[in-house]
Amino acid sequence: MSAIKNLGTIAVMVPLYNSEPYIHDCLDSLIRQSYPYWVAYVVDDGSPDASGKIADEYAAKDSRFCVFHKQNGGYGSALNYALEQAASSLESFLAVTFLDGDDYLDENAYRDLSSVMAGTQVDILFFGFKRLHSDKRINEREFSCPSGTVTRLSYHSAQLGCGIWQGKNGAHNQIWNKFYKSSLIQKIRFLGDKDYIEDIIFCTKTAVKASSFYFFDKSYYFYRQHEDSAIRSPYFQIRRARSILYSLSIIEKSTIKEKDEFLEQIYPKMFRTFQKMRNGHITHFFENSNLFIEVANKIMPWATQEYQAGRVKEKDFLFLCEVASSQPLNVSLTRHPAIQFVLQKAESLINEKKIFNYAKYLTLRVDIRNKGKEGNKVIAQSIVPDPERVREQPAWLPDGISIESTSREMKVIICCQGKGELDIRLRGRDERNDDRKRYPVWIDCTYFTVNGLVVFSEAKTVCHDKPYLYKKTVIDREIVKLEFRWTECRSSSVLDEYHQLQKDLKESHQKLSNEVKKNKLQSAYASQVLSQLHDEERKNKRQEAYIFRASSQLRRFRLTKYLKYKFLSKVTFGNMRNHYKEKYQEQKSIYKSIKKGRFSL
Repeated sequence: MSAIKNLGTIAVMVPLYNSEPYIHDCLDSLIRQSYPYWVAYVVDDGSPDASGKIADEYAAKDSRFCVFHKQNGGYGSALNYALEQAASSLESFLAVTFLDGDDYLDENAYRDLSSVMAGTQVDILFFGFKRLHSDKRINEREFSCPSGTVTRLSYHSAQLGCGIWQGKNGAHNQIWNKFYKSSLIQKIRFLGDKDYIEDIIFCTKTAVKASSFYFFDKSYYFYRQHEDSAIRSPYFQIRRARSILYSLSIIEKSTIKEKDEFLEQIYPKMFRTFQKMRNGHITHFFENSNLFIEVANKIMPWATQEYQAGRVKEKDFLFLCEVASSQPLNVSLTRHPAIQFVLQKAESLINEKKIFNYAKYLTLRVDIRNKGKEGNKVIAQSIVPDPERVREQPAWLPDGISIESTSREMKVIICCQGKGELDIRLRGRDERNDDRKRYPVWIDCTYFTVNGLVVFSEAKTVCHDKPYLYKKTVIDREIVKLEFRWTECRSSSVLDEYHQLQKDLKESHQKLSNEVKKNKLQSAYASQVLSQLHDEERKNKRQEAYIFRASSQLRRFRLTKYLKYKFLSKVTFGNMRNHYKEKYQEQKSIYKSIKKGRFSL
């Protein structure tokens, strides 16, 4: 067998964290490579198991393993550390690639891929992979695109899983099924933030910077799909949305000629992520409302056009309207005709109570009174920005004013007429259910000043019936300057209350469903019993008719000769008739009990 030609060394970045059950498969797959010219930078990211120790054992036996240990900082932090360790010799490598600690490679992967990389001299070479499930099933990612050079736009489509790469035919935003030219990622690093999906952002950075791409239609990488994988958690869609927004900003700042086409591909992807985020959206809105609003603002013009063209479902568009109505948009956005259409649609639907209004969870209500002599009152001289509602001397506040705003920040200047005590109450919106019973809508007041003096600067959680109270003595015609800042409720106790409310609603729904199922079973059983009763009744009638016919035939014979037979016939007929009559009455009583509800399964 001829020796393998050295086409250049491959740098492999291997992050480890809790990889002990799979690390032998991972590192052994490197040792078994038929192309021996590689070096692995293995980083133990503070793993609590024996991953780091096992990696040290491999390094002691094979000098191609360079093992490093660091405190836990996350996936991106570990890969950045590996790249920094390789930085001094990075340009000398043929290519840089990545291998997760719980995955492994085909033994001929580096032999074939190094040959393609050396022959094409492209910036990015990407290839297929196989998904390994916990039950040992292996699904291969098949591609409809043949091997060859692809455009930057086609590569971007592959990362997003759209176009010819849609559905099962997608490379997706993964870093480990690619070879990168070493000079390409000399200055590119991972974000190092656990709130983002590092692969998406890194793939976007490299796609914008690279100029040549090659797809190799073979699968060499075995990706292990765990049952408790992070992609199965509800928080994954939130991280995905943040990552796509970050990638969007990278593309918008770039100077590539395909920028508009890139953005056209990202908007549908972002909208699909938004659709997934809407599952359990009340909880997600409280915890990530700014993210929801930012995503909504980005995709509203595109989504509106798609909705008007009939390509976006109404329920998804209505949810977009809900989020749009929950936060005042900046001036430049509100001038956009598509945004105006959305806001008008949202306002009309909220008024018709066809969609849920999130604005109530962002509404601060300030009740200001001038308590004292009769005739005292408060006059608002300035309110910035304009609030949603101002009531002067309402029935429940004859000596004051009530202000409602959703702007998250408000400055108010008031004039007090008459000497008295200024009573200021910060509270949530007055919301009632269909029975006219008030229920709490909590908000967090984060900042409050009076004439420039800070009253508080930490969050105060309030609702309508539990307001924050501030009092101050004032003189006639005194001018008072107030400043407020607030946000949707982020208090863990209140969010737990909403979580519990959702849980109780789900349990109630489940109980109701079970009750309905039970009633259906009882109804089905009652119908079955009734059917049996009718069948039994028809059977009894047929049997009685048969006995009567038999008795009639017996009467035709001579009385003297067949007297004992006639006597036995009468006895048999009487016994059978009584037996079936009793059985019929018994089943009929059961059916009556079921109808009256005194009988249960």
